[in-house]
Amino acid sequence: MATLKREDFLNAPAPKRETVSVPGLGGEVHVRQVTAGERDEFEVSISKLKPRERTRDIRARIVVFVAVDEEGRPLFTAEDVPLLSGLPASALEPIMNAHVRLNSMSAEDVDALAKN
Repeated sequence: MATLKREDFLNAPAPKRETVSVPGLGGEVHVRQVTAGERDEFEVSISKLKPRERTRDIRARIVVFVAVDEEGRPLFTAEDVPLLSGLPASALEPIMNAHVRLNSMSAEDVDALAKN
């Protein structure tokens, strides 16, 4: 395996996007790979919540964070969290699964984020 150089990091490809089927809603959505800085910001935003609020709506918050349109623009804002939380869990699950794949965040990471 080759040793990476600074240039390898600077010339890394842009974050990926994956089109995900959401059968529960009868369509598809784009899920984006986040940058390290964006993930840090997201984790800090969750950690600022009161302990009981951290687990509330965590899946909806993640969907707001990673669901984008064809041009990569966010589909949702924080104001959409209650709406998304009211959807069947099966509608959010494919988006969550894509988020886990693209962003190397396991279910345990999500739970730990909510608890810490």
